[in-house]
Amino acid sequence: MNHPIGEMTICTVGTRSSGTITISAVTTAVPELVITPAIVATEAGAARIDGGEMQLTHAHTGRSVMRGSYNDLQDLAGKLAEIPWTFTDPEHFKQPANSEVLRRIQAIIREWMTADNDGGPIRLMSEDEDAAAARGAAPSQTLLREQLDWWLKHAKSIHDRNLYEDNKALWYESISTEVQGFGVIYLIAVLRQIDPAVADIASRHLYASWDSGEIGEWVYEWSEQLAAGKPLSIYAIPTTGAMAEFVGADDIVELAQAALEGTTPAPWTHHISDGEAGETHAEYQANTLMNSGEPLHVVTAASPDPKFAYIVPAIAGDGPTSNRNAEFIAAARTLMPALINEIKRLRGVTR
Repeated sequence: MNHPIGEMTICTVGTRSSGTITISAVTTAVPELVITPAIVATEAGAARIDGGEMQLTHAHTGRSVMRGSYNDLQDLAGKLAEIPWTFTDPEHFKQPANSEVLRRIQAIIREWMTADNDGGPIRLMSEDEDAAAARGAAPSQTLLREQLDWWLKHAKSIHDRNLYEDNKALWYESISTEVQGFGVIYLIAVLRQIDPAVADIASRHLYASWDSGEIGEWVYEWSEQLAAGKPLSIYAIPTTGAMAEFVGADDIVELAQAALEGTTPAPWTHHISDGEAGETHAEYQANTLMNSGEPLHVVTAASPDPKFAYIVPAIAGDGPTSNRNAEFIAAARTLMPALINEIKRLRGVTR
């Protein structure tokens, strides 16, 4: 039996930092994914509808998968049909066993967002077919070349007209335009180095905005969003934080803070026997091995050498905080890679 698409239903929706509300939803090709109004958390922690935006929502958990237009989200739901969405645990993707599925979802969303990059020739006013074809084939490279050519001509024009001597007001205006032009050149070059596919998408949409005259509309919309503390609506640009709201990007910080709680204050140092008179740090550790009065806290790990059952990365001792110290050392080995991945995500680096 085919699953009905486009029918009205009811869904309870919320965010990681808010309560939930029950709202109308529209079915998609995936029974567990529905389209609902986008939800945000208020300062008081309540859930509310975020203007006229829409989101693809996992019905069983009420969590957002992706925001977008109705037709785009219906299309994305179809792309995500290969993923098993029958789970009901909101923390499903935090489980290590499901990390590969999460990465697959993020890859599908990125592929979906970049799929329409090849839109054919890009024509501007009074332009021949060869120029339009070149711009369509390599948008960011062509835009970079055109901006470099423009900048060089503009700088020469400022010099040739002797504006600094003859018209200071126009000179200041021209220099300001020159600086802004350099900014465009620099950012295009940086984006091409970080992600050529995204650079092409951004260049194509920049050309389209210039041609359609939508620049003013974008600027006013972004100004209002920035003033309201909301993310800017950069249409059709692949997000580096796909599924961030679902998974909970801040939870890794909470886990790290929990691991630190109750441990001996920093700094911690590494010591070995130095052969000096008196009991060294290493000798103290050796003595604790022979002390049967208090439990000795150690950290173990499976040995990579099959000849040994396990190895001991650390001996935490037998003091009042030794238990928490050992737990922290053990947790650090798991938390460190997770923190690295989170920092990479925030910097926009692909894992």
